[in-house]
Amino acid sequence: MSFLSRPAGGSVIGILRGHLTLRAKALYCMRMHILSHRKSILPFAMSRTGVISSYRAHRHDFLELTFIHSGSGNHAIDGIQHPFAANDILFTPPSAIEEFLADGHTHDQTSVALYEEFFARHGMREEVSMLRARIASGVHTVSVPPDHAAAVERLINDAFREYIFKMHRYERILACRMAELLSVIERLVHEKRNVLARFNGVPPAIYAALERIESQYHIITSVDDMITTDMNKRYFIRLFKKHLRITPIQYLNRVRIEKCCELLSVKDAAVSDAAYQAGFNDLGNFNRLFRRFLGMTPRDFSRRVLSSAIDAGAINRFRFPLEKKR
Repeated sequence: MSFLSRPAGGSVIGILRGHLTLRAKALYCMRMHILSHRKSILPFAMSRTGVISSYRAHRHDFLELTFIHSGSGNHAIDGIQHPFAANDILFTPPSAIEEFLADGHTHDQTSVALYEEFFARHGMREEVSMLRARIASGVHTVSVPPDHAAAVERLINDAFREYIFKMHRYERILACRMAELLSVIERLVHEKRNVLARFNGVPPAIYAALERIESQYHIITSVDDMITTDMNKRYFIRLFKKHLRITPIQYLNRVRIEKCCELLSVKDAAVSDAAYQAGFNDLGNFNRLFRRFLGMTPRDFSRRVLSSAIDAGAINRFRFPLEKKR
């Protein structure tokens, strides 16, 4: 088919407009990338790629933090691949060879160069040291839960805007945004490790599955999504139940209900929003599970928490709370 022939369901004008739109987007992303790397006396750098499919292998002499706005793929560090999805935060140690692999997908990312000088200048040496310790212990990816995702992305976007336009007092605002971001990351890692600490001693395949559930509970669709090795599915389910006394899906449902309880503890929280953010796609099934675990509807639970009839702090996936004694 020639360029001027009309494809089914389209027109020449439509195709040209599409090409122009893509070209405009590409030019904008290129401009943002160049602007974000322009020379500055500030020992700090950020860049946003726009939508890309891959990024060639490279290395740098600083610790790098990357936030995934959308899409998915694989983040390779010294040849070892780590899958990522939207709202993940990725870490790359200094001098490591880093590469983003498409795997048939595209993604949009913002990267932050964590120069020691900048963070020391603003009293954040401890935060960066803690992050380095986490990475040294094997933490390469932090999945931001749905209830934190919008706030984290807002911090990233605010910081990038300040870095690009460099308005009055921008360095101070950058430091504040980075301090908050690093604190949120540390809290997420700490909370995850506290929950998983009770599972020390389970087989590595089961622990890895628990880690995946903890970070990806909202996007897991089946037991296959939990398995991180080539272990047989039936054997995995049997082993999981042996150590946790419940099946993988039952545990996943408990995690999701726990997350819903956290979301419903906020004033004016919508039941449907809480369910979808936690990974439930069927409201009827969600309501039935919620009643089974807590003995009341989600709306009734929200009302009782807000009236202090239920202690929201006592909620966890292993022991759901009863009403306070009068």
